[in-house]
Amino acid sequence: MKFSQYSQNFTHYFIYYYHQYYYYACGIIVGTIFDVTLTISIDIVTSLVESDNDSMRPDIPTSAITFVESAHGRLRREQRGICKKDLQGAVKYGKRDSGRERKNGETTSIYTYKNIVYIKNDVSGEEVTSYALPIVLDKVNISQAIQKQHDKALLDIEYYKKQWKSNTVIVVDTSGSMRNCDVWDTKTRLDAVWLSLALDFVAQRIESEGAGEWDVVSIVSLGPAGEIILKEQPTTWVLYNK
Repeated sequence: MKFSQYSQNFTHYFIYYYHQYYYYACGIIVGTIFDVTLTISIDIVTSLVESDNDSMRPDIPTSAITFVESAHGRLRREQRGICKKDLQGAVKYGKRDSGRERKNGETTSIYTYKNIVYIKNDVSGEEVTSYALPIVLDKVNISQAIQKQHDKALLDIEYYKKQWKSNTVIVVDTSGSMRNCDVWDTKTRLDAVWLSLALDFVAQRIESEGAGEWDVVSIVSLGPAGEIILKEQPTTWVLYNK
């Protein structure tokens, strides 16, 4: 074989194997990049799935439950005395319901645990808001005898005012600020006022015999305009239920 022919054959095989190696090398690089990209994508999806399934993983600590803070949510928590761990506990142990769809079309979830309600954005994972369920005031069963006695007391205090033991006029602020939600166990400040009046001013005084039918109570609301809500009522369980 002549040198020139040998040289041409060598060059041909060299170029062939070079190309084959090049394609193989490129395949390794592309394959590696694809594997890395796929791994990262799987990690991201896995993270999101784990985030959504935190409530189904009792093995992880409550403090490790995924929590994405928002400025609005933090403000509401500070106003209502709710800590982050309360909301993480709601996700882990609470009941989950579908919430209202937001204006941008994103869905929300409502977690309820003990007396805490936590609303979370399903898309971003951010907290929307949270609040404590208000205390439900158990009304007293009013029998016919109790109602009859109350009705008689109404007539008595109207005609025998000199027998009144006390006359209390309660003025309640019903302005816009009383709709703020910053009192624990009640939805608004105004709800807290009514709850306190029923439990502390009426029920406690009746049970301790510190007040009775001749202790007269009136309630006036003070908002944009004054309004008499209750006028000269005897302190009875009927008043408590109102």
